[in-house]
Amino acid sequence: MPRVLMLIAILVLVALALRSMLRAVAELHLAGLESALDGEEPKIPDEPEGDPFAWLHERLVDAYAGETQPWALEQVGRVDARLQAGLPEAERMETLILWIPEATAFTCPGRYVYLGRRLLERARFDEPLAFIVAHEMAHHRLGHLDTATSLFSRLPGPLQAIAVDLASARWFAGNAERESETDAHAFNLCLAAGYDGRRCLKAFDILEEVALDWGDREAVFGSDAAIEAALDEDPEWVVRAREWLLERRRGYPSLRERKARLLAALEEAEAAAA
Repeated sequence: MPRVLMLIAILVLVALALRSMLRAVAELHLAGLESALDGEEPKIPDEPEGDPFAWLHERLVDAYAGETQPWALEQVGRVDARLQAGLPEAERMETLILWIPEATAFTCPGRYVYLGRRLLERARFDEPLAFIVAHEMAHHRLGHLDTATSLFSRLPGPLQAIAVDLASARWFAGNAERESETDAHAFNLCLAAGYDGRRCLKAFDILEEVALDWGDREAVFGSDAAIEAALDEDPEWVVRAREWLLERRRGYPSLRERKARLLAALEEAEAAAA
């Protein structure tokens, strides 16, 4: 019996240490590389009761939500309103502009879409921005984040905190099937809002520019190994297997493939309507 109690005590201590480590990892990422280089110690806010993800939103707002330019606020507000015109006010989401180093957009459990200022600057026009925002909204519409929140809420307190910290540190890594479904739903949201479909798909061109700026060719074109296999005229199943492995490792199909799928669906719908 004493050995069992000692083992339980050790496991609790390990869990608490792991939780602190994961929270530090998440906070270091949020604080940005410049803060790490300056030697600033990450400050972790208190966790509000009832919402295990609220600390993340508060940290983002405190550190990065400082947009003051009228054109940026008006554009984001305009897109939000148009995409959600048919929804009651209480069910609408809000896009929050963050002055973060990355040109990216993401979402978390709650009612916010987070949009990097640098990505907003690249988007320029409403249509590609609408698709980017609609993609994040679609994760909520499709219940992707509800599942994670439900699972976390069923865990005991200490394990729940560890799981949330881990999810925050990994930025809610996706999977290929889910992202393709989200793309399709987001595209339908844009079309239903009256946006021009082809102009919305320019969002992928913008994301390609961002990826190539970072030297990430695979994000744009797909698996280098699959491309080499195709050039070497390997069997088709070898090429597909390498593409499948990349999608599972990264969580996304390539940007070129995602755009091609949506464009093909749009052309098919146009042909059927004609």
